[in-house]
Amino acid sequence: MQISALRTSQAGLRLNSENRAAMARFVAQGGIFIPRSSADRLIAIDRFPDGALYLRDGLHRAVAILLARPSRTLHSGEYRVLDRTYQMYLEADVRDGWVTPFDPRTEVRFADFLAFKSGLVQHCRDGGDPLRFISERRHEYCRARTAQDTLECLAADWC
Repeated sequence: MQISALRTSQAGLRLNSENRAAMARFVAQGGIFIPRSSADRLIAIDRFPDGALYLRDGLHRAVAILLARPSRTLHSGEYRVLDRTYQMYLEADVRDGWVTPFDPRTEVRFADFLAFKSGLVQHCRDGGDPLRFISERRHEYCRARTAQDTLECLAADWC
C-alpha cells in the first residue's frame, strides 16, 4: 500500500527524536515492521465508505517508512485495514475504550492526550458522567484539521 494514500488522524509526533531516528535507520537497513510478539501491533488503517484511508495506529512507523523506504509503500505484513463508518468515530463508546470521538475529515487528535484520559478516569471514579466530560473537553484531545496535517508535514518535522 502506498503511504501517499493514507491520511493522518493525529496532529504531531509523540516519540522522541532518538526513537524516531532508530526507526528510520531500521527501515533504511531493509527493516519491515512485522509483529514479533503479541505485544506488537500491525499498523492500523481505517477505511471509510467514501474510500478514504486514515492511519489510526502506527503513525511513527508510517513516517519512518515514508522517509527511509525508497518505494514509500507498506508491506502487506505490516498493516491491516478495518472498515469503519464516520458515525463510529463520532460517538464515544466508553465500554469499548473509545473516549476521544472526533471527525477525521475535519479534525485530528493530539499526539498526547494522556492528561485528558487521566482526567476522565478520575471524573468517573468521582461518579461523574463520562459522556458529558468528553463533550465538554474535546479541546483537550482534538482540534480542527489544517492543510499541514499530512504525513509529509510530519516527516518534515521528523528530525
